[in-house]
Amino acid sequence: MGHRRLIAFSTLRCGPWGPRRFDDRPDYASAERFPNAQGRFVAVPEEFFRCERLEPYSHVVLLGYSYCIDTDILFHCVRRFPGWIGVIASRTKRKQMFARLEARGITAEELARVDAPVGIAIGSESPAECAVSILGSIIRDHRLGTASAGAGVNGRREREERAS
Repeated sequence: MGHRRLIAFSTLRCGPWGPRRFDDRPDYASAERFPNAQGRFVAVPEEFFRCERLEPYSHVVLLGYSYCIDTDILFHCVRRFPGWIGVIASRTKRKQMFARLEARGITAEELARVDAPVGIAIGSESPAECAVSILGSIIRDHRLGTASAGAGVNGRREREERAS
């Protein structure tokens, strides 16, 4: 999973988006690891979301490493960020995360903005291909809008997932 995060971050650097890195582990948000990041934040989710304004961001992609932390980060993202949110997750992890978030008061309407598993269906296998797939989801949302992503639940998205 770490390689996917690094490559997705590097791929985003090639587009018109300026990626920022947030991690609760200092080694994973370092300037050495991400020299071209426009911002690097080392904090637990509560501290990050208490201090960071999300309005300037166009998209948020959660490429997490821990189910518990990912769910907490997604809770804060959905509550504080009004736009498209992508989450790298299996369908099983998505189902579990969404159930926990609904139990915490997140509505189905709020979860509809979450594209999980993130990425357009291109049959990705390598970390670089996963990064391209994720960037494809961002471009799709940028050009066509959040509704086009289907948040992983409409027929179009399900057909894409079966095709990959």
